[in-house]
Amino acid sequence: MGGMVIYIDSENATNVDLLAQLGVDVTKRFVYVEETCTESVFMIMERAISRSKEMNKDILIVIVWDSVAACSPKAELLGEYDKETIGLQARTLAKGFRKITATIGHQDVTLICLNQMKTKIGVLYGDPDTTPGGKAIPFHASVRIKLTSGSQIKGKGEDKNDVVGIKVIATTIKNKVASPRRKAEFEIHFGVGIKEHEYLFDHVNRVGEITLEDGTKVRCNGNGTWKEFMVTGPDGKQLHQKKFYKHEFDQILLNQAWRPYIDELFDKAFIKTFDKPTLESEMDAEELLAEGAALADATGEGV
Repeated sequence: MGGMVIYIDSENATNVDLLAQLGVDVTKRFVYVEETCTESVFMIMERAISRSKEMNKDILIVIVWDSVAACSPKAELLGEYDKETIGLQARTLAKGFRKITATIGHQDVTLICLNQMKTKIGVLYGDPDTTPGGKAIPFHASVRIKLTSGSQIKGKGEDKNDVVGIKVIATTIKNKVASPRRKAEFEIHFGVGIKEHEYLFDHVNRVGEITLEDGTKVRCNGNGTWKEFMVTGPDGKQLHQKKFYKHEFDQILLNQAWRPYIDELFDKAFIKTFDKPTLESEMDAEELLAEGAALADATGEGV
């Protein structure tokens, strides 16, 4: 897409070679920065956005901050270990996000902030988990996703006793652009990353069979070892059929003849439709506005 990624590593725990191994193109428009000072991180964001937009106003920019919990304010970094700095990080983040939120919104920039989960002391009721850094990030964030680890993934064959990955549960605890409190489960394989095609098949498998507008039936599911993709025409004639293993679903996605049918399954699995609201009366929106304006004139109050 020709975008630009700025990766700010505050934990000093990211290896660029590992990112390349996971499929990230680190050779083109990928900027890697190591910084542990909170104020400097915000300055880097502002300068990177302004310089990138000067070169190309339509460039897509994604900034990844890994992580908020690993950063410290300048006064804390320069001060002594026994110096009290209670609330300093929260105040710094609040000021920084107040300044940069408008810039991010006007310049069409995506900012991804990674944070840690910590446990409150002495909590007997409610959720004891919290995130460091105060309330600035929860307030300014458009979407907040909580990631929790699930069961382990064991290898196959000779490596059946080795742990090769983990299952992850993602829960949207805040969402300004869609429905919140929704969950998604996927697998992370060590040294490989997320196998998107297996995750996509799990959602398609729940859809079952759908019927298109022309009467064509599309089905891609299976509960056993073998999975099946089948397309049946309106006349009942079988147009496409393929049996495959779950890990071979990427081959189905790459087939250009089958992809339009798979996209229809994706729309059914991921796009949630709502019924259009109807007014109880026969009046349309313009009539309602006109009636409201007349009522305001009569009462001398605005609407």
